[in-house]
Amino acid sequence: MTTPNVILLTLDSLRADHLPTYGYSRSTSPALTEFGNRSDVTVFENAFATTAWTLPSHTSLFTGLSTVRHGLYDKGLRIDPEHTLAAELSKAGYDTTAFLTNGWLTNGGVTDAFDEVVEIFNTDVSPGFVERNLNRLEMILSMQDDGADDSVRSFREWIQTDRNATVSPEASPFFAFFHLMEPHYLYNPMRPYHKEYVDQSVIPLLVKQREVYTQRGKYFAGNTSISPKQMRGFVDLYDSEIQYLDNKLAELFDRLKRVGEFKNSLIVILGDHGELFGEYDLIGHHFSLSDDLLRVPLFVKWPNESNPLATNRSEAFVSLSNIFKTVADIANIEPSNEFDRVSLQEQHANNNQRIFAHYRTPESMLESFREQVNQSFSYHNECDTRLSVVRDGSDKLVISDDDVRLYNLDTKEGETKDRSDDRPDRTSELRAILDEHLSQEPLATQSTTDFSEGVQEQLEDLGYI
Repeated sequence: MTTPNVILLTLDSLRADHLPTYGYSRSTSPALTEFGNRSDVTVFENAFATTAWTLPSHTSLFTGLSTVRHGLYDKGLRIDPEHTLAAELSKAGYDTTAFLTNGWLTNGGVTDAFDEVVEIFNTDVSPGFVERNLNRLEMILSMQDDGADDSVRSFREWIQTDRNATVSPEASPFFAFFHLMEPHYLYNPMRPYHKEYVDQSVIPLLVKQREVYTQRGKYFAGNTSISPKQMRGFVDLYDSEIQYLDNKLAELFDRLKRVGEFKNSLIVILGDHGELFGEYDLIGHHFSLSDDLLRVPLFVKWPNESNPLATNRSEAFVSLSNIFKTVADIANIEPSNEFDRVSLQEQHANNNQRIFAHYRTPESMLESFREQVNQSFSYHNECDTRLSVVRDGSDKLVISDDDVRLYNLDTKEGETKDRSDDRPDRTSELRAILDEHLSQEPLATQSTTDFSEGVQEQLEDLGYI
């Protein structure tokens, strides 16, 4: 049988509970809904990120390792590219290309092993002050997307020209990775999607977003606020972004079918983390490991109309770190490094009910916050946090410094009522399990690599640095 292609799509900041497949009331993703109903697709109902934001989440995705084990939390750290999925597939004869709309992944070794990296976020962007502000104006006027259209177009050119798939069907298998920034903030869907769900003026919402998200230090210090109406508008625009992105996914599926590469491809579609809209008085995707951030969508289309799980839905608890071995097993390759990895298939077969997550505030973000407000604000210490989680069935233990909380997610109080005092034995049991997980030695090492100019500008525009 022909070696399958591997197509991996990350939909940045996508919460599972904003898709109809996971019970959402709005029809935000008709193409994904249809995709998820296929007999050769498995929808994982309990898929979890290993952390709350892009860089460490993708490092887990590409290494198959927990956040604690790989240890890549911030700029200035680096993972050996030889530990990554791209390196393994390249050694196995795959043509590997990444289409990136987020600059974080170009720093730290995560995407270094790809044969080609197409930096969509750097395409046709002039470094000049006037040009940058004209670019921002186009975004505010909903005349520019976050790179999905360019990503699909670049892939179409690559598969037709570089690989010449239409005339050379026996070409090497390929690994294509897409990091798509919709629906990451700023939520600014292209026209006419920007009016899909919004019942108020869009431009003031986009202006407010830029004020808040690029200066989040001021928001967390209490120097600026978001009204309930504005927050509702943010959610409406977020959902509109999802629908726009879904349309681009439909175009990608159609292109794969046209060139005869859809059937023979393992296609994995996921969110790298969720998003908060005022829950726990937080916005964005930092300073928390709530299920709003950790529970993500995960769709797997198995190649050649097969389905090794023999089900369209899996209730097993799975992690994004399980994708590495899943791909390796389907591609029939044996990774050259000897890490203890587990696949989605194994988690399903064992009906796994346990996952781990870990978060450490990036120092680069704290630095930007200090520059935005008076450094004497006490919130700096509150934002500088480490969080660790073990979830076992409906029980979730969260450790932050010396604070230990136990939640039962089967109750209506969920993550708002600490039950550690009521259930000390269960708390101690999960604490021991989590402590063992945290004892792993991190692999990441210090790096002197600075951000390129394009990456620096994009991350500044997003309010990360």
